[in-house]
Amino acid sequence: MREFIKSKLPFIKQMMFLLMIATTTILIAAAIMSYAEAFEVFSLESVKIRGNETVSSDEIFRLTGFSFGDDMFAADLRDAAARLESNPFIRKAVIFRDLPNSFSIAVIERKPFAFIALDELYCTDLSGHLLPSRSHKNFDLPVITGIEDVNLPSYGGKIESPLFQKALNIVKILGEGPIPLYNAISEINLTPDGEVSLIGARKGTRIYLGKSGFRNKIDRIRSLIATLNPRGGLGRYHYVDLRFDNQVIVKERS
Repeated sequence: MREFIKSKLPFIKQMMFLLMIATTTILIAAAIMSYAEAFEVFSLESVKIRGNETVSSDEIFRLTGFSFGDDMFAADLRDAAARLESNPFIRKAVIFRDLPNSFSIAVIERKPFAFIALDELYCTDLSGHLLPSRSHKNFDLPVITGIEDVNLPSYGGKIESPLFQKALNIVKILGEGPIPLYNAISEINLTPDGEVSLIGARKGTRIYLGKSGFRNKIDRIRSLIATLNPRGGLGRYHYVDLRFDNQVIVKERS
């Protein structure tokens, strides 16, 4: 028995040493926390916010539910991030403790990409998520019109409509290429049977695109501007008709 105890003695000593270290660590941590609580060492004094353009920093701070003077370790960061993501303009939010007295908040916003005129004017992002129009913001965006049969999701949800997705794809194509036309178009209009026409931002030039082949037709608009009217853009034309294969029919303003 003595030999057995003697053989295990180094192990027992090691375990007692580790237990002593663990106990000391716990006691020190408890003392630090007690000190911090007593003297408010980890109370919230500042918040650093980055990534926001549409949603104000004041609104972000309000949504978190934080208050200056709060215990930094009592805050539920996941819950605060979820509250931020309840705002339709905020796609993703991450919050970090920046000890001893600050939170760092990083947000990724949904960027307004186009207006859509339904029962009222809404915004949509590049992926088709429904956003408030935020009329107090000066969004200079093209407007999608003519879409009627849409079951609107709640803000932040995706608009499920083939006609809307067609219009959104056209807006994306307008922003591509060597001559982006995104800012040159003020309206994308669709009829119930899928006919598409564009309205120029300058002088309201109407561009008839028909029902398909939009990328090729928009490339032809770019070629028209580059070869025939590089300075005046679309403004000199009353209309441009691209509904016929391999033809560009224009009517100049008198």
